[in-house]
Amino acid sequence: MHLPHLNLETFRPRSPAPSPDDARGLVVLESGRVVALDRAARALGIVVGMRRAGVLSLAPDAQIRERDVVRERELVLGVAYALLQFTPNVVDADEAVVLLDVTASLRLFHGIRALRRRVRDVVASFGVSAAISVASTGPAAWMVARGLRGGLALSARSLRRALARVPLVVAPDARRYATWFDELGCETLA
Repeated sequence: MHLPHLNLETFRPRSPAPSPDDARGLVVLESGRVVALDRAARALGIVVGMRRAGVLSLAPDAQIRERDVVRERELVLGVAYALLQFTPNVVDADEAVVLLDVTASLRLFHGIRALRRRVRDVVASFGVSAAISVASTGPAAWMVARGLRGGLALSARSLRRALARVPLVVAPDARRYATWFDELGCETLA
């Protein structure tokens, strides 16, 4: 399970009811540059990589926050601890991903789809979005959650199809060679 909007949701948890602050836009900076922004900020012309001054010139009323890695970490750990109710095999992986081995829990929770719904509900109670994937191995689930925003890849065939759509730069070891792969025309894992 990947928390794709963790940078933003650390400051403004998801809520079904709109807030008056939503229209102002929320921007998260790291080292003086935009690393995350909400729809309202995007609609105002703000883009990832923009400097603080550019943000202020386009959206002087936008909420600007410095990325808070400690708060993000606490939120991920809170989600991971809450997911222990489904399995004792919970791993806090890199890049806002939490892995669960639910093999032994499937019967107890009435199958993978019902368990996935319950996991989604628990994560939503923290006010964060989740891309939940199911795959035969932890690394495969990590790649599908990060690269495809979740999905099911239970058989070897469906896993091959899913991984064939995952962008190459999702794989941490491939990132340093991203330019080289791009020049070769390689965009996905397969």
